[in-house]
Amino acid sequence: MKQNTLLVKANLGDVDAQFRLGMCYVTGYGFRQDYAKGREMFEKAAAQGDTEAMFNLGKIYLEGLGVRKNENEAAACVEKAAHLGLDKAQWALGNFYENGIGVPQSFTNAAAWYLKAAEQGHPEAQLALGNMYSLGHGVTKDHAKAAMWYEKAADQGVAEAQRHLGFMCTKGQGVPQDYGKAFHLYEQAAAQRDSQAQFNLGVMYLYGQHVPQDYAKAKWWFEKAASQGEVEAMYLSGMLHYEGKGTAQDHARAFKWFRKAAEKGHIDAQRMLGGMYVHGQGVRQNFTEAKKWFELAAARGDELSMCGLGAIYYDGKNVTKDYDKAQKLWEQAAAKGSAEAMYNLGTLFIKDDNKHHDVDMAIHWWTKSAELGFPIAQYILGVLYADGLLVDADWDKAKNWLNKAYENGFDLAGEVLGDLGVAV
Repeated sequence: MKQNTLLVKANLGDVDAQFRLGMCYVTGYGFRQDYAKGREMFEKAAAQGDTEAMFNLGKIYLEGLGVRKNENEAAACVEKAAHLGLDKAQWALGNFYENGIGVPQSFTNAAAWYLKAAEQGHPEAQLALGNMYSLGHGVTKDHAKAAMWYEKAADQGVAEAQRHLGFMCTKGQGVPQDYGKAFHLYEQAAAQRDSQAQFNLGVMYLYGQHVPQDYAKAKWWFEKAASQGEVEAMYLSGMLHYEGKGTAQDHARAFKWFRKAAEKGHIDAQRMLGGMYVHGQGVRQNFTEAKKWFELAAARGDELSMCGLGAIYYDGKNVTKDYDKAQKLWEQAAAKGSAEAMYNLGTLFIKDDNKHHDVDMAIHWWTKSAELGFPIAQYILGVLYADGLLVDADWDKAKNWLNKAYENGFDLAGEVLGDLGVAV
């Protein structure tokens, strides 16, 4: 429709022309962009019952286009259209109620409006209703109903619904467990650049769920997800490069991925960075940087980082040697069940230059560590009991601990058993 014709028809009260002219003013299509004139046309069309005009008036007030932003007015406009049956207005009103935008927050009202829109086939409303049933917001929690609505939205190509339904298929929540269907759904969502679906595909390849285990494909999907900001994908990309799985071992590339994840607060990545700085893996050795990253992770309760930070104080690496700080950190980690920390405490208490030197405490901590399966602690106890060092000689205990250490992969224990005439 030509501009002059559209103007004439709109001024003569043609509701369709009024709405279309309002859209032209708002978008700047065919006319100079003018939000005030667009709002005027929408108001005229809305007064004649045009639901699309009501809905777009709501958007104008919600976004503050040419008017002062007014969430209450936005909700009122959208509600008029919703009551007249416009599905996207019903979905939007549900969103307003869910988030308390222009109306008092009410999950019950949100679910009711989502249902009205979902029953009309509105895909985002179907997704939203699936979320409500999944979380039990405004409705009784019901995985089967959540899966039903996710599937309806997924069939219409909504990537988030495809991902959610895929996850439910892996867990058997509301649907039979089906890794094959989950994989297919994740592929559909991943093709739409859904980063979490890309990550989930990486996990399936990493662990061989439904598909043959394939580290190269896992890495490929993790890196796609990581490039879109998925922090766990950054960390796992780093691990695959660090361990040389699916790619040649490359500590420098591993370091880059770990740093990206660590800077976003990923605790395991922060710990890995600390360790790489300690050992100079993929980066120049730097104990100051190691200490910084260990401290960040340790402050959030990571016991392995407490172990690493304690070792820096124990060895005095770019800090004043401080056994008390090392002991405190290792005791914190031991309280969280760290066998490594328990072993470290045993090593600390046996030190002659430790003012808290205590042989009994050393044996105590080595024993606790060994009981948790820490092989070097098992080996040390085996040797001590075999030779009667620091403890009374006990052949049965020696064989027991040396055998356990050997079974846990500590080959030196096998050599000692052989020297003692014990077959392994």
